[in-house]
Amino acid sequence: MPLVEKATRQFLNEQVNDRLKNALGAPDSYTEEELEGYRVIRAIVCAEVPASRITARDNQTYFGVLLDNNNRKPIARLWFNRAAPSRTRRAARRRQGLLSRGQRDNRGETTTAGSRRLR
Repeated sequence: MPLVEKATRQFLNEQVNDRLKNALGAPDSYTEEELEGYRVIRAIVCAEVPASRITARDNQTYFGVLLDNNNRKPIARLWFNRAAPSRTRRAARRRQGLLSRGQRDNRGETTTAGSRRLR
C-alpha cells in the first residue's frame, strides 16, 4: 500500500475515532443559566403538558427544550454562548420592517396557546 494512501486512511480513522469518543463521552453538565432557562420554559408549558414529557438537550450551538426527548418536537431553543443574545424570529422580522409594534402575525398566539398544540 502506498505511503500516502496509508497516511490518509490513518488520518481519517483518527478523526472518526476522536468524534466518536467526544459523542459518547461523559454527559454534558448544564450551566446554571441553561438550567434556569429550562425551568422557566418548563414552568410555562407545564400548564398544558406533563412535566415528565419535557426534557433538555445541550447541542453545540444552542440549548434545546424538547417534548418527549424528540428533536422533531422542539418547545424552545435557547442561545447562551453568543456575544450578543439571540433574538426571536418575531423580533428579527420586526427589525426587518415586516411587522409593526402592535401587529401580530398568523403565529402570534400566546405561549400557552402555542403549547396546547403540543398535546
